Amino acid sequence: YLSNTIKKDLLELGIDEEKLVYFPNCVDIDKFQKTNVKKNVNRKFLNLITVARFAEKKKGFDLVQNICANLIKNNINFKWKIIGENTHFLHQNNFFKNNKNLFDILDNIENIDEEYFPHTNLIKHYKSADLYINLSRIESFGVTYIESLASKVPIISFSSKGSDEIVKNEINGILVNQGDIVNFVDQICQINKNRNIIDNMKSNCLDSIEKFDLDVNINRLVNIYKKLN
Repeated sequence: YLSNTIKKDLLELGIDEEKLVYFPNCVDIDKFQKTNVKKNVNRKFLNLITVARFAEKKKGFDLVQNICANLIKNNINFKWKIIGENTHFLHQNNFFKNNKNLFDILDNIENIDEEYFPHTNLIKHYKSADLYINLSRIESFGVTYIESLASKVPIISFSSKGSDEIVKNEINGILVNQGDIVNFVDQICQINKNRNIIDNMKSNCLDSIEKFDLDVNINRLVNIYKKLN
């Protein structure tokens, strides 16, 4: 099972707990550490990033307009990069059309020429950001969470199944009650005023996802198979 949420569901279906093995999605942390990017030190803009396929309700894209309107109201200078499959559909929304200067919308970055996901180019996008914005209402396991944290980019997210197993409030990110847009925006505003909040959380990002390292879990999987023989 990928997460405690899924484990709970399996147990409720009557699966024998002794037959369950925790095996999460993983990232090659070493690949992230070896990927360098020249970060823009201009702190006049808060660089936000979201990596998600276009699923308007599940991924929370319907909340973007409200969040942006409140950020603008609070005089926050920001750029929001959104990357994912079918994100070009966002261009059909009038808000995105009328505020092109706020967004950089990119299609999914495929990994066709490298051994491990995500592609180096996607890692560079992560690393160029200050803060990862997660608006998903529910996730079984947020792969983009650990990709962001491997890039040393803290996360702000609504507290929900999936996110609260990875994002630890005020340690590697900020968790906000589901649907509380006012507090979500306020947290971003506080971070914009005091970038040390980001700097302090960055040091915890890698430590918080060591258990999701690819090499660690490959060894665990091999040992699991050996025990079956």
